[in-house]
Amino acid sequence: MPARTRQGPSTVTEVMEPEETTGGLRSLKFNQPLSWRVGRAIPIADLLQRLQTLAQELRKLEQEEIDKESLRKVSQELATANLLAHKDKGVRAWTACCIVDVLRLCAPDAPFTGNQLKDIFTCFVTSIIPALGDPSNTYNAQHIYVLNSLAEVKSIVLMTDLDQPDSLIIPLFTTCFDIVSGSSKASTGEEIAKNVEFDMTRLLVTVIDESPVLAPDVVDVIVAQFLRVDPRVLEPLNKRSKKADTPVDSKQGTLLLKDYPPAYNMAKAICQACPERMTSHISQYFNNVIIDASGSGGTNGSSKHHRKPNLDDSDEEGEDVKELSKAHRLIRELWRACPDVLQNVVPQLEAELSAESVSLRLLATQTIGDLTAGIGVAGPPPPSPMDPAGYPPVTLAEYAQMIPQPNVLVKPLSPKPFSQAHSSTYESFLSRRFDKSASVRAAWVTVIGRILLTSAGGSGLSENEQQTLIEYLSSMLRDADEKVRLAAVDAVGMFGLSDVVNKLGLGGGFSTPDSLLAVLAERVKDRKSQVREHATKTLARIWAVAAGDIEQGNEQVVSLLKDGPSKIFDAYYTNDPEIHILIDRVLFEILLPLNYPPIKPKLSRTGSSQSQKQKESQSTEADSEADIDKIRVRRILTLLAGLDDKAKKVFYAMQGRQISVRNFVDFYLKACEEYNGGVVEENEDQTKTKLSRVIDSLSKTFPDSSRASADLWKFAKVHDRRNYQLIRFAMNVASDYRTVVKAIRELARRIQSANNSSLLETITPLLYRSSSLIFNRSHTPAIMELSRTDEHGLAHPAHEILREISSKNPEVLEAQVQEMCKDLESQAPKATTTTAGGTEEILKACSGFARKLPDKLPKDRKFLQALRSYALHSPSPRAAKHAVSILMAVADKREMYAKDLVQACVSKWKYGSDRFLAKLATLSQLNLLAPSEADEESDAIISIAVNQILLTNRSPQPDAGYSWSDTVDDETAAKEWALKIIVNRLRAKKGSDGDDDFRAHAVPVFETLNKLVANEGELSKKKDTPATQKSRLRLLAAKSLVKLCASISLCDQLLTPLDFNSIALVAQDPIVAVRSGFISQLKKRLVQRSHLSYRWYIIPCLLAFEPNASLKDSTLTWLRSRAAFFSQQVQSSGQKETVMESIFSRLLSLLAYHPDYPSADLDEETQVRDLTDFARYILFYLTAVANEHNLSLIFHIAQRVKQTRDGITKSDEISTRLHTLSDLAQATIRRFADIYSQQRRFGGGAGAASILQTYPGKVGVPSSIFARMNSHEEAQEVAEKNFLPEDAEDLLDRLVRSVMKAKSGSSSNAQVKKRKPEAADTNGNSGSAKKARKEKEKTSRPRRSSAGTTSKTPKKKKKGEDGWSSDEGDAPAEATTSARRRSSRGTAKRVSYADKDSDEDDMEVDEWEQEEVEQEDNKDEAESENESDAAEEKVDDESDNEEQLSEPEELEDPEEPSETAVTNTEKEKPDANNKRSDKPATLPTRRSSRRG
Repeated sequence: MPARTRQGPSTVTEVMEPEETTGGLRSLKFNQPLSWRVGRAIPIADLLQRLQTLAQELRKLEQEEIDKESLRKVSQELATANLLAHKDKGVRAWTACCIVDVLRLCAPDAPFTGNQLKDIFTCFVTSIIPALGDPSNTYNAQHIYVLNSLAEVKSIVLMTDLDQPDSLIIPLFTTCFDIVSGSSKASTGEEIAKNVEFDMTRLLVTVIDESPVLAPDVVDVIVAQFLRVDPRVLEPLNKRSKKADTPVDSKQGTLLLKDYPPAYNMAKAICQACPERMTSHISQYFNNVIIDASGSGGTNGSSKHHRKPNLDDSDEEGEDVKELSKAHRLIRELWRACPDVLQNVVPQLEAELSAESVSLRLLATQTIGDLTAGIGVAGPPPPSPMDPAGYPPVTLAEYAQMIPQPNVLVKPLSPKPFSQAHSSTYESFLSRRFDKSASVRAAWVTVIGRILLTSAGGSGLSENEQQTLIEYLSSMLRDADEKVRLAAVDAVGMFGLSDVVNKLGLGGGFSTPDSLLAVLAERVKDRKSQVREHATKTLARIWAVAAGDIEQGNEQVVSLLKDGPSKIFDAYYTNDPEIHILIDRVLFEILLPLNYPPIKPKLSRTGSSQSQKQKESQSTEADSEADIDKIRVRRILTLLAGLDDKAKKVFYAMQGRQISVRNFVDFYLKACEEYNGGVVEENEDQTKTKLSRVIDSLSKTFPDSSRASADLWKFAKVHDRRNYQLIRFAMNVASDYRTVVKAIRELARRIQSANNSSLLETITPLLYRSSSLIFNRSHTPAIMELSRTDEHGLAHPAHEILREISSKNPEVLEAQVQEMCKDLESQAPKATTTTAGGTEEILKACSGFARKLPDKLPKDRKFLQALRSYALHSPSPRAAKHAVSILMAVADKREMYAKDLVQACVSKWKYGSDRFLAKLATLSQLNLLAPSEADEESDAIISIAVNQILLTNRSPQPDAGYSWSDTVDDETAAKEWALKIIVNRLRAKKGSDGDDDFRAHAVPVFETLNKLVANEGELSKKKDTPATQKSRLRLLAAKSLVKLCASISLCDQLLTPLDFNSIALVAQDPIVAVRSGFISQLKKRLVQRSHLSYRWYIIPCLLAFEPNASLKDSTLTWLRSRAAFFSQQVQSSGQKETVMESIFSRLLSLLAYHPDYPSADLDEETQVRDLTDFARYILFYLTAVANEHNLSLIFHIAQRVKQTRDGITKSDEISTRLHTLSDLAQATIRRFADIYSQQRRFGGGAGAASILQTYPGKVGVPSSIFARMNSHEEAQEVAEKNFLPEDAEDLLDRLVRSVMKAKSGSSSNAQVKKRKPEAADTNGNSGSAKKARKEKEKTSRPRRSSAGTTSKTPKKKKKGEDGWSSDEGDAPAEATTSARRRSSRGTAKRVSYADKDSDEDDMEVDEWEQEEVEQEDNKDEAESENESDAAEEKVDDESDNEEQLSEPEELEDPEEPSETAVTNTEKEKPDANNKRSDKPATLPTRRSSRRG
């Protein structure tokens, strides 16, 4: 760069002759005058000619060869106002060209005075440079030449030496940026040449470098260019140019910038060229903005001396916040463009992170996060495509290629890693996750998601950094504030499939504890509806996009994402109607979208005149339709294959619900038609009442029943008959899938077009619940095909869904049942057949269909003979059983076929012969469905079942122990079928020949079953039954007893109290498969309409020590559900029947006979600990049943037990146990009530109100198990004595508190517990407060000496004795008997079902509607089909291990008054009328039988 130019001499010298040369230098040849006197102006044409001549000569001269003195005259003339301010733009342009050449030749000394220079640069800035904005200008070349010369020679530096140069510098910068941005007034739309932009950049850089002080306005102009990519800049323009109600054109996204504008690039180049100068200037700029904004609130009067600046103090600082926000947006873009200039600004951001102002901390957090993520002012990149209905399904390998590349403005870019360039600021930023403001934490988690998504703006994250950020994001999903959790969920929702798998999935999938995806799945049960909705939709969308890879078996994707739908369906168990509707929407809008796959079938070419073309097009259409149905079915089966057992129950319950809801909706439509929009001609009151009842029933299933009721009334008043027909189309089982979907869409359009869009929030969930969307006739062919081909391993779920369709909605199979029967005919087995070939599942599906629609099955001889072949020759006993069921249902001559089959099975039957198991299965089913024909060979059948099988051990194992095996050998299978034979014989009797005859047949069967239950599956006198047989036989015997008592009322009376106590202990069998199988069967039967008495509800209460957490928690939830169900029945009917409360006395009686009750030969310390252990059973019951309304009643029942004696064996020892358990129960209930009221804040903040009041009514105890006291004196003595040992008080207190604390803190994480601070406070009381309460409790309940023990001073506790670690399974092996029991059955950590705290929210949903009462003939057959699989290879199969689903408000029959399945008198008959067996059963005495 040449030396800075100084002002030349101010005097004008004579011009030298052009011909002369001095010292070898050339002189200027031009000698024509350029100035004139006033009134004698040179004509413009002449003047232009002279200036052009001079310019051409000057342009050819070089600085080294020119005599500078020869330029003086010309330079003085050029600097006159006549030329610089000439009205002709050509004159000004050529004058400027000449001047810049003079400056070039005379450098570094300019031959002009200061005033002349100011005039010259004023001309440049105001005339020449603005003219560059119009490339079409006649003198554009001259303008470009001037600019180039100023930039090249750097003559512009002369301007910085003038007085008040800012008056020229500021317009210069403004003009240059306006020109390159195309916003100058002379612009005609023609683009500015790149060389102009380049020269302007050089020009401005020179000015910045040479200016001693740069004006703040200049810095403002420069940094403002970075906001040109801000989409907010276009908003005011759009608002001014449009009316407020003008719809936005979807194509107007093209108006947004796709590349950096030239002004942005020029500002960026300036900053990069002058990093040091711009660093200081920009730092000062932001410092001024922050100080001005944050200090404006405290500048009035003396207030500025008394408070710190705070942006949150008043609403007047809104404009300041806007300015701050604008400044922080600039910082984002400056980091992307030239991060070096922010070296002094970043520390200011770090200081903002600790500011008192929430707004300032929020801005700083967002800004630093976006700096790290490389996100500029244009915003983050568009989210990755996550279309749940996309087809063909995307794969992980192809997903990255499908993502459209964002334009450069939104593409994340961080020139350098922010975490390394500014490590301290980055650490301060990370600490904002603990900010006290939820808004700041929410903003923090949002930008953390962006950092992970963009890999820190493309600069990359190390493995440790990425893992740390994922852990932080996971923790924010459990934040105490809903805004933070919502922001965290939305942050996860920004990730595409590849990022979810490769980044978020590093810690594990949906089922990996504490992984980010697992914590996201927890939010499906969040207490806040908005968080729940976003989390559920995000989770569902992730699975839906990954469904293609899951179907193809991509191991990486399957392991991470397969369980997503299970987590969604698991939320159904919270029993929240809002969650139920959310799951309905997610299922049919994301998981299985109605429009999936988005392919239209090809239309037939009906316009073609050639019949052949029509046929081809029609076949193509059919093929295309079938292919579309198969694609959809594969998606359904892929979803089903990934569901766990609990989720499958919900999925199938939702499909089963479709029938019941369809019936109610159909009734609603009929009522609407009768209502006629409110115009009723006759029976108006009756019609309105009818419609009101059904609307009330339907609206109960919605979260806002009042709004749902109003919507349903509004729909009825609209009275659109086309809408009624569309709903019927959608619900009709004969409608194909396309018809159903088209009906739903047309209905939605009609409702919206009628300005009734709000109705859709109620009508749409009803349509989803009642329409044939999954169990659809279009799907069955594809399901059957996949069940045969096993494509992608989908055969198993295909068979499973076929079974469900056949049992719950067989009408769907009507179109395909003929094809299924033909398949069975073609694959009929022969004596030499060795494999079933998949016919077992088809037979089971047809069996379910035949049970409800037998007339739709073929009855030709060939089909019936094929069924006979299956019954006799099938390699699968289950296939034989189903074949018999179908044959007995459809054959006109069923008696003939039954006799034939009985004869064929009995004659020459021998153990080990061909198909002997199939013949046993056939006999078992024939004894149930054709009892009269089977009775003709009853002696032979009993001989086979009992003598040859049950009482014979062909592989004896003396003292074999007790174990389980998942594989079933032939001998075990034979014994199971033999046991089913004798049970089915009894079921078929059903009291047809009178009660006495039934008792005669039932007694030996009950003796056999009770013996198997009591002796742990041992039936042989030699005690040589193999270990694996005993467990299966005990389970089957217990389930058979439950089945008999449920199906025949007399059977429940035949089961004596002692036998009942024995079967109850199966719930504590050492083997988990036996326990779970028995409990599942019991729960299922208790929910159905059966003859089981209420005493069976006490058996699940024995799971207090269940080590299997899933079994224990699901049973506890089921008990809560049943308690709520009975409570609702009492409220709706006005009855005073208390089912779940009245069984408490039976529970105490059962515990008195429990073999683990501490015996008298144990030392006192062990007795006390074991006795206190029994409080866990009571607490388990209280946790499931007790609340503030019924706790007084339960306490009263516990007191009533102490006023009786044992009535079963009349034993004094058992009576003493009852009295001890009564005292234990009362003490436990008192403590439970105290903590319960504290946790729920009854009586105010301290929770001091007592909810345990004196019960005003009278409650009796069952006379079958309790007896009166022998005398008044005995009753008085028992009442005055406290049978509970004194040492048990402290242990009991600790036990109750630990159980109640675990109950109240059952949230999935510690952070969520903060959401209910009152609960946390209750559980966090100080030790002194606890001690005070203990002392108060002890003094308020004075102790009495026990008659059974001598009074003694309480012993000092041993160290560690009060820890109860053994209750958690940590007891040492050499512990006491009680500890060993606790170790074997030790309590496991409670699983949280939801973030909800109330008992009602934890309930498991009941069945949508209890099973309908079948006709007597069909009921036996139905039970046989559903339940005779009890002891097959897998115990926890789909029928016997079914966990019942409940609904908070069950739908009531709109036409008939609701009634319970069995009346209360039938349910709970006086046990005193039960006849005891002459030989009472004895309880097992070996505790090892119940140790797991």
